[in-house]
Amino acid sequence: MKKWNLGHLPLLPGLVMGLMVLAGIPAVSAQESDSAAAAATDEATEAEEKPSVFDIPADLDVAGLLGHANKIKRSRPESPDQAKGWLEKQINGVIACCDKALELKPEGKDLVAVYTEKMGAVNVLARVNRKESAAKKAALMEVLEASELPAIMAMVKRMKLQETAGRVGQMTAEEQSAFVDELFSTIDPDGLSMETYSLISGVARTIGSGNAETGAAVYIRLAEAMETSPVEQLAARAERTRGSARRLGLMGNFMELEGTTADGEAFDWAAYRGKVVLVDFWASWCGPCRAEIPNMKEQLENYGDKGFAIVGVNLDNTRAAYQKYVDAQELTWTNLMSDKDGERGWDNPVAAHYGVSAIPTAILVDKEGKVVSMSARGNRLNQLLEDILGPVETKEETGTEGSAGDE
Repeated sequence: MKKWNLGHLPLLPGLVMGLMVLAGIPAVSAQESDSAAAAATDEATEAEEKPSVFDIPADLDVAGLLGHANKIKRSRPESPDQAKGWLEKQINGVIACCDKALELKPEGKDLVAVYTEKMGAVNVLARVNRKESAAKKAALMEVLEASELPAIMAMVKRMKLQETAGRVGQMTAEEQSAFVDELFSTIDPDGLSMETYSLISGVARTIGSGNAETGAAVYIRLAEAMETSPVEQLAARAERTRGSARRLGLMGNFMELEGTTADGEAFDWAAYRGKVVLVDFWASWCGPCRAEIPNMKEQLENYGDKGFAIVGVNLDNTRAAYQKYVDAQELTWTNLMSDKDGERGWDNPVAAHYGVSAIPTAILVDKEGKVVSMSARGNRLNQLLEDILGPVETKEETGTEGSAGDE
């Protein structure tokens, strides 16, 4: 919000000087005051003349128009007064950029990029005006479906698959299997693209949340496609995707856990056999992870003597950030954290081994070493511990029993 400038106020010079003295502001001469006022006026004029991000520069090519659309999407209002209606202005600005780009008659990948950008803006418009968004989407789909260009036909097919993917959680096992086969049939002859990868990985995650075995099978197929992808980032992440399949296969089975502790010692997983162990993937920068810490400490106090233990797998990028939080919160349990710079953060070997891509991930292992929960957080953790280790005696119950014994 802009600050008021006395040079803008219709006050007499003498009155201005008097107010400044009373306010403790060093006095300036009339000439200096006039110069300051002129400078402020120049600044205001310059601000008024500054082009808006919503003004699309002339003579931009397709790439330039798409770049300006991204600039509009990243823009932020400069004051609270501008915030009202800002999203709608952004949407309309992006659509305007796309329409200008279409006037240039782009071809191939450029045409797909423009239509993809426009469809994205039309979908976001539903947050502001659902009816208008539906109308614009229907009109755009009519244009796209009428095209006989292979690139546009493939784009339409991908859009329809994305809509179907949103319902995959409600499908039967047979329907899911058929849909997954259809997804893999869309992989380009040249190899897996980033767009298709995102679509299939999302489906694998959804299916895996309800059927671990089927979800794991999808991840394995996806990893195989990633290994031969022309996209370097995908090929490099193939093993992590196999880790996601490995993680889904943990339920009811033994969990392997090895590595180096934050103290630089070899971790001894065998020493925890006979205990109920919470394996917590976390980082100090993760808000939900921090929010769970008090409950974890409370349950450790409640059930520590009954055989409950915690092992953390830390995903901080630096040892200093990890240690600062551990010291501040007085965390007492062992954490796995590699002493190698290339194995910190998301590259923690244990996180990579199990394809962990979101935290907190809290896995509960029973006394035999078998996984009994893949989401042991909050009340879910508390109930599991009560089921396995029995209820916790409250202080009141302990005190009552003591009094009865004294009698």
